[in-house]
Amino acid sequence: MNRFIAASAGLLSCLAVSASTAERGIESITSSEFVSHVRYLASDQMRGRGNGTPELDRAASYIAWQLTNDHAKPAFGKSYFQTFEITTRTDFAPESKVIIRSGETTQELSLFSGFLPLGLGDESTSIDGDLVFAGYGIATESPAYDDYKDVDVKDKIIVIMTHSPREKEEVRSGEDQLALQSTLTSKAMNARMHGAKGMIIIADPLHRDDERDALPPFKEGGSAEEWGIPVVAVHLPAIEPLLKIAGKDLGALHETIDHELKPQSFALTGARAEIHLTATRTKKPVKNVAAAIPGKTDEWIVIGAHYDHLGLGEKNSLAPRLIGIPHHGADDNASGVAGLLELAKAFSSEKPNRSILFVAFAGEELGLLGSSYFAKNPPVPTEKIVTMINMDMIGRPKKDRIFVSGVGTSPAFTGIIEKDSQAAGLQAALSKSGYSASDQISFVSKGIPALFFFSGLHSDYHKPSDTWDKIDGPAAQKVVRMIYRVAEDVAALPERPAFVRVEEPVPPAGRTGGGGLGAYFGSIPDFGEEVKGVKFADIKDGSPAAKAGLKAGDILIKFDGQEIKNLYDFSFALKSHKPGQIVDVVVLRDSQELSVKVTLENRQ
Repeated sequence: MNRFIAASAGLLSCLAVSASTAERGIESITSSEFVSHVRYLASDQMRGRGNGTPELDRAASYIAWQLTNDHAKPAFGKSYFQTFEITTRTDFAPESKVIIRSGETTQELSLFSGFLPLGLGDESTSIDGDLVFAGYGIATESPAYDDYKDVDVKDKIIVIMTHSPREKEEVRSGEDQLALQSTLTSKAMNARMHGAKGMIIIADPLHRDDERDALPPFKEGGSAEEWGIPVVAVHLPAIEPLLKIAGKDLGALHETIDHELKPQSFALTGARAEIHLTATRTKKPVKNVAAAIPGKTDEWIVIGAHYDHLGLGEKNSLAPRLIGIPHHGADDNASGVAGLLELAKAFSSEKPNRSILFVAFAGEELGLLGSSYFAKNPPVPTEKIVTMINMDMIGRPKKDRIFVSGVGTSPAFTGIIEKDSQAAGLQAALSKSGYSASDQISFVSKGIPALFFFSGLHSDYHKPSDTWDKIDGPAAQKVVRMIYRVAEDVAALPERPAFVRVEEPVPPAGRTGGGGLGAYFGSIPDFGEEVKGVKFADIKDGSPAAKAGLKAGDILIKFDGQEIKNLYDFSFALKSHKPGQIVDVVVLRDSQELSVKVTLENRQ
C-alpha cells in the first residue's frame, strides 16, 4: 500500500495543465450569477424545496433549463431527469394514543391534541415501558457530554428535551457536535443506539412559554420518520408532574446542564408509558437532474450537489415555532447547486480532458437517497467514474476558510487541493475521511475517490433564516473557482486517481449521527436500499467485518441471535455489546444465508 501511494502521489509532478488552460472558463464564474441562482432557488415561492413537493419539481426544471443554456447534454438519453420514489407522508389511525401512568394517576393523550407522532418503528407499533429522563438525549465526544452515561435506558421509554445544551452560544465551527446532534433525527438515533424502546420529547424550558419555538405543530399531515422506535412529542404539563413526584424541577435541571455541562439524567421511578401507533405511508416520485459535458476520454468526473431542503420545516427544523413557513435553504444547499451551475457554464466553453457529469440530487435531507440511487443507476459505467466532487453549504465561508474532506481517498488529492486553494486565496482545512455526512458517501462506498467542499455550520442551519441575502457572493466565488481548478487538475491527471480506503476511526451514522459510541463493526449502510435487514454499501478495510469476510452487498439479518430488520435494530444490537466480544452474524449473500463470527473491536 505505501509503495502504491507514493507512486500515485508522484503523478502531481506529471500534470500537464498550463496556466492558460487552468484559467480557461474560470472568469465566467461570477459572484453575481452565483447569488442570482441562490436567490431564485431559496425564494419564498420555492417554499423550501421539500421532497415530493411541486416546488422541488420546479427547482428541477430550473436546473435543467440552466444546464440546457450551458449546452450540457442530457445525461439520461434525451432527458435530464432520473426519477425514483420516496416516502413523503404518514397518516395515523384515530385509535393511536399515548398513556402515561404514575401511581394511581393515568393520563390518556389524544392524537394531535395531546401528542404528535414524529417517528415510527413499524407501521403498527405498540410498546410500554418505564420512563427515564435523559436530558437532551445527546452524547458527544467534543465537547465531552453524554446524557446516557450514568443511566440505564435499555428497554425503557426516555423523556428528553428539544434543542441542545448552551444553545444560545454561537456555533464555533463545522464540527460543533452539540449543534449537530440537536436535530430530532440525531436524538432518535442516539436513543435507539442506547437501547431505548421509545422516546417522548418535550420543549426545553427556554421555550416553555411557547412550544412552537421547540416542537412541530400538533396537527395532522407531514411525515413520520422511520427511526426504528416510536417517537412522540407531548406538552410539558403531561410530564412535569412526574418530575415533581421525583423531587425535580425541569428549569433547575436545564440550568445545571447549561452552566456545568453536566448531565442530569435519572429514572422516573414508578412512572410508565404506553405508545400505540397505527400508520400508513404515501410515496411520491422525485428527480435527480444530470447533464454531461463530454471530454477527450470516456472517463468521467461527477460534480454534484443536492437541491432539496426541508420544505416548510417538518421534523428536522431547528426552529419548530416557524414550521409551516418556508425553510429557504439558501446555503443548504442552493449554494451548492449555484456552484454546480456556475461550473457547468465554465466547462461548457472548453472540452476537458475527462468528461464531466453535473448532478443535482434530490432526497439528501432524507438520507442521501438521490445520490444513492444515482450511484447504483449511473448513466455511464461505474468503472468509468474516476472522481466525485460534492458541494454542500459553500455559500458562507468565514475568513476565507473552506473545509475539504475526502483528501485521503486518493493520494493525488492533497497536492491538488493545497495548490488550488492557495491560487484561489483560500485556507483549506483538510480531512482524509470520505464519509463526511453528505452525498459523496454514496460514491466512496462504490470505491470512487471523492472530495467534499463545505464552508461550515452557522446559526441559520435548518431554519427559515437561511436566506439568500446572507450568502457571501465574493467568498463563494473564490470557492467555486477553486473547485473549477481542482476539477481541471483531476481531469488532466495522466492516470486516473487511485482509490484508497481511509481508516475511519468512527463509523458514520447518517447526516447527524452521534459517533463514538460502543463497539466497532466496520460496515457502511446502504441508505437508499429498502430491504428487510441492513444492506452494506461498503466494508471498511481492516475492520472486524472485513476480517470476518463480509462484503459490500451483503444484507445483515441476524446479529448475535437477534433479528435485524433495519439500521436501528443493528445500532441497538451493536451498542449492547462490548469490544472483544465474538458475535455470530448472519447475512444474505446472493439470496443465500451465510454465518460468520465477528470479533468486535474498540472504536479508536
